[in-house]
Amino acid sequence: LVSPEAPDHTPKLPAQTDTVIARIGERAGMPELPATMRAVFERLRRTPVTLSVADPANGAARQLTIGEFDLQLLTAQALGDPRLLATLPIAYREMAAGKFERIGPAVLMMRTRFRLGSAMKYMMDLSSYASPERLTRIRTQAASALLGNAMNFPLMDLRGAWPAADLGEDYRKAIRSDVPTLILAGDLDARTPVENAHEIAARLIRAQVVVVENAAHEFDVFGNPAIRPLLQDFLADRPVRQKQVALPPIPFQR
Repeated sequence: LVSPEAPDHTPKLPAQTDTVIARIGERAGMPELPATMRAVFERLRRTPVTLSVADPANGAARQLTIGEFDLQLLTAQALGDPRLLATLPIAYREMAAGKFERIGPAVLMMRTRFRLGSAMKYMMDLSSYASPERLTRIRTQAASALLGNAMNFPLMDLRGAWPAADLGEDYRKAIRSDVPTLILAGDLDARTPVENAHEIAARLIRAQVVVVENAAHEFDVFGNPAIRPLLQDFLADRPVRQKQVALPPIPFQR
């Protein structure tokens, strides 16, 4: 299982995203990243920033006003892509200094190209959805989390459109099994965080969690020389003794 979700993990816990952001800051040599982000969000909450941005379709200049939620949502999307992660710390350092030119085109692209797309993926997520306890935790944590509840946009806002999709609490019961299971989870993954893997493994009595250092939500599993020996041992029914492997560090821009 790679980057797994249990049936009650579909909506994300904002506090777990904060933990990953702090870890990203440490790896990027910018431990002040969470504080810098909070300061930028506070500034945009008080006074949104307006700047001129070239339209990617025709190059024409467009006036764009960027608010707090624009940046929270863009950051939530960037956390799933290691290529975008590499630019995140320097982008916030620039914005804290009043320079929003780097982020402007990305916000414009998000605004003009964002589409809900197929309803199927939302129906899948709304079917698993979340227990009342998890929803309470999400709403409580979102009040003070760096990204608010942007990691769950637009899923939780679509609930009213398909209220009958929810499969209910029986579906979300913890899964128990004695099937041998190898779970790989990236420690920079904000979408399916390491906490998911440990919660799942607690009910799978023959499960082994391997934390993949420097891995975000997407990483090479089968072609990676650090991971391949683990898969070979597991498939040959040999014990997997490693609890952590390291991928090359993300090349954060300076």
